[in-house]
Amino acid sequence: MLYLSAAITLFFIIVLGSFSKLYNKYIFLLLSLSNLLILGVYCFFNYLSGNGFNEAILFHLIHGINGFGVNEYVLPGLILFFYFLFCIAITLFLNKRIYIDAKKNLVSDIIILFITCLALLLNPLLKDIKSIFFSSSTDSFSEMNDFYNKPITFTKKPDSIIFLYLEQLERTYLDESIFPNLTPNLKRLEKKAISFTNISSPLATNWTIAGMVASQCGIPLLTPIASENSMAGMDKFLSSATCIGDILNNNSYNLNYIGGSDLDFAGKGKFYDSHGFKSVQGWYELEDRLIDKSYKSPWGLYDDSLYEIIDDRLMHLKSSNQTFGLFALTLDTHHPNGYIANSCKDRVYGDGKNLILNSVHCADFMAANFIEKILATSLAKLSNFIPEGGIWMNTQRPEWNDANNALVGNGVSMVTLYYLNRFFNFFEELLESSSTPDIEVSNEVLSFFNSVLNTFNKHKGLLSSSISDT
Repeated sequence: MLYLSAAITLFFIIVLGSFSKLYNKYIFLLLSLSNLLILGVYCFFNYLSGNGFNEAILFHLIHGINGFGVNEYVLPGLILFFYFLFCIAITLFLNKRIYIDAKKNLVSDIIILFITCLALLLNPLLKDIKSIFFSSSTDSFSEMNDFYNKPITFTKKPDSIIFLYLEQLERTYLDESIFPNLTPNLKRLEKKAISFTNISSPLATNWTIAGMVASQCGIPLLTPIASENSMAGMDKFLSSATCIGDILNNNSYNLNYIGGSDLDFAGKGKFYDSHGFKSVQGWYELEDRLIDKSYKSPWGLYDDSLYEIIDDRLMHLKSSNQTFGLFALTLDTHHPNGYIANSCKDRVYGDGKNLILNSVHCADFMAANFIEKILATSLAKLSNFIPEGGIWMNTQRPEWNDANNALVGNGVSMVTLYYLNRFFNFFEELLESSSTPDIEVSNEVLSFFNSVLNTFNKHKGLLSSSISDT
């Protein structure tokens, strides 16, 4: 449709020399200019979304783009601007070149204008607008009432939840026939976990905030055209909806959201604030955690920085006695090209020429590395053992009630001991509840694990007798 519409308009611009009536000439120039400008807008929207003018573009046009990662779109925006100027210049040139021939048959004018109108109707932007405003979404949500009629129950000992959104990483990337060995770690984990397939994406559920709303609230993020406010400027976000955050908060969960982008963009911050989350953090809340504040993508934190913050928050939540929910959103796989964090500079896919595939390959590595870090933390705590003294907590400060807890012969700090006990109780429950029998780790972690295990086995005989206080 795009090429056909453009070809028809350009053909008449090149070959047409005259009209029989002046007003027919102006109608032709107006239709041709309109079609060329709309084609340019469509190409720009298609660059933004990868799918032309869709519900995501409409949502952001109406509700604002506060927090938008604008840097990477400056060049396309400038290209669009100069394209507009070029189209206007061409139209002014045609106005002088096309002359009026009173002897020309009026029928030829009508045929030309008809075909020009047809080219405009073939414009893909108009087709996309029609599909959004006039398509019926009844079938997509025919079973919605059945979902809401089902009761929600909790076990006597509910589990904590970690909910990780990988930005724009779709199931197509896991297809080995299309992208061999692109996501080996996610594919391996999928085989040993519960995986849901054959899931369709209904209307108004297929961009970031809409996906969050759909997965947490079970409803589409339909855009009210009459709205005059930016979503980021609203006090509440879907306050009448009952979402997973409301349900978990009512059952005493400590809910946290961590994302590397600006919370204002698409109203993500308002969404989580409105639905039971006690801690909601984005770029401006997290930037002080960076040693080098210039280390950021156009959208915010790189994923390696984000995962470090998630790990730290997870450790803090696990140290409490409260059931928690940790929701997080990565950024590096944001299309069209993605972003490569420093930790993945040498981790490329294939010949490394496809930037988005490189970022997906990196995201696969980082997500799978999440569990390995928990194991590495455990090993670090166990390896810092001091005979007759205790175990360092790696806090870089003395314990509040035991300033000498690392000195040999002074016994173990109760704070240290119980903190360690609580951590390993949590980690043991985590592994016991997992359906994954094997987890691949790096050679370095495996070597570290075997060294610590051999050391404990070698000296476990010491536990059969008391340890001297002198």
